[in-house]
Amino acid sequence: DYCGLLHWDGSMMGGCSWLWNPGMCQVGGNRERMLAALGRMAPGDMPDFDPGLKLALQGFNRVPTAAVKHMIVISDGDPSPPSGTVVNNLIKLKVTVSTVAVGAHGPAESGRLSDLARKTGGKYYQVNNPRALPRIFQREARRVAQPLIFESQAGIIPRVRYPHEMLSGLED
Repeated sequence: DYCGLLHWDGSMMGGCSWLWNPGMCQVGGNRERMLAALGRMAPGDMPDFDPGLKLALQGFNRVPTAAVKHMIVISDGDPSPPSGTVVNNLIKLKVTVSTVAVGAHGPAESGRLSDLARKTGGKYYQVNNPRALPRIFQREARRVAQPLIFESQAGIIPRVRYPHEMLSGLED
């Protein structure tokens, strides 16, 4: 699995940057390093959704074989709305975006986040208590998890390997 985390820090690329390098990377042996960076993170209040979503698109483009491309945006909803071009690029790349409104100031901000989730096939959440966030992450992880069993679109073609009376009358 790959993971990337973008946050507004006010310093680079329109103030939005990857929390770790090279941005979107395999979790595997990087898990502890990623968690440590997350623990030190000091996010700010971004003014515009586009810079972060553009960086996310670049990250998803680096993992073209990913079976599921999903992101979660946590915001108060007051940044400038994402441009139609960015939203359409997310849709083209089949990236679903679930959004979490934390401290939204009203219907306009909530609507901005709700629209992004709806247009990309994600889910919208509004929370009043930050303790709800871990449950949302767990729910989202289960929602996008792929089954461990692969079923071919073509189906299976059974063959009789050992004749048995139970199989009498069945053809190869």
